[in-house]
Amino acid sequence: MNMLPVKSLIQFRSVSKAWKSHIDSSDFIAHYSSQQQHLLVRYQDSSDLVEKYVSIADDDTFPQHKVSLTLPLLVNRIEYPIIIGSSHGLLCLYDFYHETCMAVLWNISIRKVVAVVVPDEQDVRYRTALGFGVCPGTSDPKIVKVAQINRWNYNEIDIDGFLYGLAINWIPMDGEFTPYNVVISFDMTSEEFREINVPNSLARSQSVRPFHISKLRKSLVVLELDEYEKLFIVWMMDHSGTKSFAKLFTIYTPDARLLSVPAFRKSGEPMIEIEQHSSKPFDFTLLLVVYEPYSKHIDGIGINATPKLPLIVSSYMETLLLIDQPNFIMYHKGKRCMFKVESSEQKAFEAWNWIYAIQEDDLDS
Repeated sequence: MNMLPVKSLIQFRSVSKAWKSHIDSSDFIAHYSSQQQHLLVRYQDSSDLVEKYVSIADDDTFPQHKVSLTLPLLVNRIEYPIIIGSSHGLLCLYDFYHETCMAVLWNISIRKVVAVVVPDEQDVRYRTALGFGVCPGTSDPKIVKVAQINRWNYNEIDIDGFLYGLAINWIPMDGEFTPYNVVISFDMTSEEFREINVPNSLARSQSVRPFHISKLRKSLVVLELDEYEKLFIVWMMDHSGTKSFAKLFTIYTPDARLLSVPAFRKSGEPMIEIEQHSSKPFDFTLLLVVYEPYSKHIDGIGINATPKLPLIVSSYMETLLLIDQPNFIMYHKGKRCMFKVESSEQKAFEAWNWIYAIQEDDLDS
């Protein structure tokens, strides 16, 4: 049963109390592992200028099976949601709600949302950065907050119980301190930070954006930006004891300006963001396309965005995490409380679930 799609399990919960109890048990939730991967894309559509969230099934049908997502009410309540990261099928968004720092955990597969108040200590010397991941042993979601003096990049990745982020290490050399770029890992189980060295060309780079990190299947990859050649070099980390990096391939698009590599497909192909110019001066749109690294062929997926909103792609697997949580729940200082919602909001929530279910049924037909 723990290999079935989430949609089937949700239906089975309605068959009997025994099945519902079994599916909702912490043991079943922790060991459930769907093989279905999706890509979540957030962008502002260039045709109607509407911000959209789209889920695409990352399988042999890609990219035909797209589902437009409506944001949950608790996500809409925060002002300008920033996607912090995704882990084990949960998406973490963050911003302010009535001057309160708020993180929202969203299980897209089962349409369940939980809000968490994040303490915000104001200090001009530091800048707060957040990371998000799920502890593999307990399946507990964790929000990691780092108060930094230099840099902890918001670009963080969760792989096999580790969070990875970017940082600068200042090393004394010839009577002065020299900056070195490094990757910082955070063990979600032991809650320990460690430093991982990157290839020397990246460590010594003085570029504002020396590199970017991402995930390819279950491995950490580093994307080196060559600003002169306008290309990305993809390095993959060996997850053995050496933690060394090997060069995989180069992403190069001579006929289009390459902007970013927001994610990788389950097949290993990178999703890339390129510019497409119109006949009007300074008028262009952003295209999200799939790049085949060996043939260098590009395939569009029907997503055209404006440059006004950052285009974000995040992969996620179907999961049952949060299924045992009531709707409109918020955690504050370890205590659980309910958001106050109007009856109109409750009706909107029920309609949102109904519309989402109809979309899924249309997708399967």
